[in-house]
Amino acid sequence: IGSRQKDSTTTWTLGLLCIAVGAIVLTHFSSTTATKYKKEPSSFSLFVEIEFATDEDVEEFMGYIRPLAEYIREKEPTTLSYQVLLSDKEPRKVMVFERYSDKENAFLKIHKSSAPFQKFRASLKGMQEAKRVTNMNGNSFVSTDAGFGDRVFQLN
Repeated sequence: IGSRQKDSTTTWTLGLLCIAVGAIVLTHFSSTTATKYKKEPSSFSLFVEIEFATDEDVEEFMGYIRPLAEYIREKEPTTLSYQVLLSDKEPRKVMVFERYSDKENAFLKIHKSSAPFQKFRASLKGMQEAKRVTNMNGNSFVSTDAGFGDRVFQLN
């Protein structure tokens, strides 16, 4: 075999080897980070940040969400946590932290279909349409095997 043909065969073989290694690496890393690190079964969490036009709008929102939060505490055992947080730096900013045992059943079927949620959502939509909500962003997450979130803290 001539020198030129050996070089071509070597190049071709190295090319195939690179493709094979690339496919193995791609397969290994193709799973999403959420899939790679989540524990089974995985809880589902939402973080929704809402900004209001006035302090009065925040108070009105709190009047809508308090009954919903109480209903969730009493009637939705698959909702693991539901907290409304007020910013300590921006008085018109609210964060709603929601944690469910799972996305499909606890969040989509039970929570979102409840009459209290539908009533709350209609009230919030009215505030949005009236431009009393100036910004609203949300992100969802699945749990991982790192950290914890179930510690109970009591003040003396």
